[in-house]
Amino acid sequence: MEIIFFQKKYQLASSHLDKKLQVNSQNVSQIIMNLKFLNPLDDCEVYLVAPVDNWSDSPIFLAKLAISWAKLENKILIIDANLRNPSQHVFFNLNRDYGLTNALSDLEGIEKYIQVSVIERISVLTAGEYAPNPVELLNSKKMNQLIVWAKKNFDLVLVNVPPFLEYTDGRVVALQSDQIVLLTKFGKTKNYDFRKVVNLLKEIEKKKTGVIVIE
Repeated sequence: MEIIFFQKKYQLASSHLDKKLQVNSQNVSQIIMNLKFLNPLDDCEVYLVAPVDNWSDSPIFLAKLAISWAKLENKILIIDANLRNPSQHVFFNLNRDYGLTNALSDLEGIEKYIQVSVIERISVLTAGEYAPNPVELLNSKKMNQLIVWAKKNFDLVLVNVPPFLEYTDGRVVALQSDQIVLLTKFGKTKNYDFRKVVNLLKEIEKKKTGVIVIE
């Protein structure tokens, strides 16, 4: 595992996305340039985007990241794998109850669960119906098959997961992802918690991890 620190602190334009999902494009574009360092070959890869701890704005950051990346002519798929507290359906005004959990039980018809957003080149696989066993679903062979399908049909896949420390969901999906993007909140994430996450990630081999500090 290789951990790459992006030293600059980035500011979100606001604490909530507005109706047009406007983006502080300068900051996010710089972040994308840094993330491309994780994937210099520009192949389709799956980026797991996870907050280190319980930071509520991390799903907003993922949505903003997707919007800016789509402007580079990339066909993006967002997978909302935060089955405990899903949010991407809210940001893009989509149906939550028709998504990931449904697709995992109907792999032959994955396409019908993919929703096209109003933002050009962004599609979303929302969380789907409530699941009492999120870790079991995310750790299944069907989840792996879904990710393989996504890589064949999109230029970039961004996966939203719950806080890395609080739940094992993110660690499970990390094993099926190509790159890991950890989000930390400046002045909020404790050094002890961050070191604990780093130790957990050492168990995941052949992954590059980018650390983004949000101010």
